[in-house]
Amino acid sequence: MTPESTQSTLCILHIAETKNAARLMRQAEYLSRHFRTTVCGLEPNPFTGELRERAAYVEMSKEPAVPKWKKVWSKFRGYVGLLGVVFPRLYGWSYRRSLRWSWCRDFLRGHRFDVVLVHDPVAAPLLTDVKECFPETKFIIDWHEYAPRQYAMGWRWKYFERPLTIQILKRFGRRADGHTTISPRFSELYHEEYGFVKPVSVLNTPMPLPEPRPEKYDDGHIHLIHHGSSSPGRELHRMVEAVGLLPEKFVLHMMLMKGFPDYIAEMKALAERVAPGRVFFDEPVNYVDILTTVARCHIGVFLLPANTFNHTHSLANKLFDYLCAGLPILVSPCPDQAEMTRTNGIGWVAEDFTAESMARSLAAVTDEEIAGKVEAVKDFTSRVNAEKQHAAVVEMINRLLGHRTNGGTGL
Repeated sequence: MTPESTQSTLCILHIAETKNAARLMRQAEYLSRHFRTTVCGLEPNPFTGELRERAAYVEMSKEPAVPKWKKVWSKFRGYVGLLGVVFPRLYGWSYRRSLRWSWCRDFLRGHRFDVVLVHDPVAAPLLTDVKECFPETKFIIDWHEYAPRQYAMGWRWKYFERPLTIQILKRFGRRADGHTTISPRFSELYHEEYGFVKPVSVLNTPMPLPEPRPEKYDDGHIHLIHHGSSSPGRELHRMVEAVGLLPEKFVLHMMLMKGFPDYIAEMKALAERVAPGRVFFDEPVNYVDILTTVARCHIGVFLLPANTFNHTHSLANKLFDYLCAGLPILVSPCPDQAEMTRTNGIGWVAEDFTAESMARSLAAVTDEEIAGKVEAVKDFTSRVNAEKQHAAVVEMINRLLGHRTNGGTGL
């Protein structure tokens, strides 16, 4: 902890549920060691242990239950906000009438922080409200992925939400004092296409799981694991199909969030047809238990399709969960994750995006080969981990503040 930064106040604003928001939790964990940190989120305090003692937490006001006619009004207001692509003031009018955004605005205007770090492009207009009250406050936006190309389908995204996102980037993003994103490629694009001060690239990696780690499954099988969203756009069924093409010694654990129950049901039926008894749909675990759960398996898999720009250039959270749990990885040939895997010798890259390609990549894998990859994973995670990634954010904040201390009041 640097003496220059210990008294500076930081507010992390996450206008969503926080319990399983890995990026937010890791930010809070490491930034709270350097700054007096307050986190605002949409649910009761998810922090435990030392983090609960170190970081203040404020639960946002939730949208109350409303009668049907008010829901119609709320939806109308949202569609009016989309017209902000043509008339920017309409977006401001719309978001200021949302209880959630009103709460954020009033909270930030009522508490003076040295730094405010917000997640999600739609929160960028808060910058104006904060600067009106506290012009010295530094404003940082974590864009996560590349916001203008977040999605690829749907008329609403194409004709309204994407143009509006671009307007927000141009109108508010350039006024931010600093930016972060999840990969060097996205950092370059924000800098080149929107003129941002180059965002700090922060890979969403945890710290390596310390020894002793949980015992591996020891039943003669090679246990593959995939965890995360159950979105159909990720074409997760291809991994299920691949198990049906692999030798009997391979089994797959799918630990999926429940957001798309119909798709999960389809995959369960598929598993029964192509690989009966060899695909397990495990219950998802809390964020803090992911690494210990993953560590029992042997290989982490993610056959991500290149069906959107952000998918194509993804460095997904789950890959770093697998690696920090000590597992080598199997990835699709999306360029960024493929380069990381090949360069560091930490796994296998499928030739294409098909189940057949995944099966070919893994069919001849031996215990000795897995052990060799595990050693490469240890070296990689000693160099690429949460502490080293967030050190760049601490450095950026200290630079923005000029090592100013005792500026904000915080909580």
